[in-house]
Amino acid sequence: SSNPKDKEKSTKVFQKSNTTKTLTTVSKEKPMEKSGPGSIKSSQSNKSLNQQNENEDPNSIQLHTVEESEDILRAVFPEKILTLLSGSTWKEKLEGLQEINTNYIDTLNDSNILEAFIVLMRSKLKEWKESNLNLNKEFLSLIQRTVALPSHPFTRKAFLPFSGFVTEKIIENKKFTETIQEMFAAILECVNPKFVVACVLLN
Repeated sequence: SSNPKDKEKSTKVFQKSNTTKTLTTVSKEKPMEKSGPGSIKSSQSNKSLNQQNENEDPNSIQLHTVEESEDILRAVFPEKILTLLSGSTWKEKLEGLQEINTNYIDTLNDSNILEAFIVLMRSKLKEWKESNLNLNKEFLSLIQRTVALPSHPFTRKAFLPFSGFVTEKIIENKKFTETIQEMFAAILECVNPKFVVACVLLN
């Protein structure tokens, strides 16, 4: 009989391979840089952040801690939302995500706040091992909307913690795969493809 650890390792290799293949395809198909309102050219601060250290090693990036992330988010979200996201049931977490998705999506237009949010959710969603479909769908929907925000807040520091979600979920659900592929075109306008692939390979 097969060894469960070998099977898990094989699955991980397949996930990374599949994710990297997706990135390569989307990168080649990526449209030329847009201009005008709401484009990456109109988002000078985040664009400049992403042009720095183009080949930066993901291992060298220091992210906010969960505690620091909670403090950052406490300054922009009602305490009720943070309480829901820290709830003991999936329904509480779902309600918190829905509240942000409905009323506070523009708050994530800041790259520092977005990084803090993703770091916090990585913790609340069991280091991306959360299996509840409703929670994962709501989180992915929220991130998909964030990617489309006019200031392009998806910097390297926002993508790094999110890359684990990509690797975990890209083969878990066909709809997730399609959504993530659509998102990559926008993400690759903000984050260097080499850095994105390096992040995925870390997971």
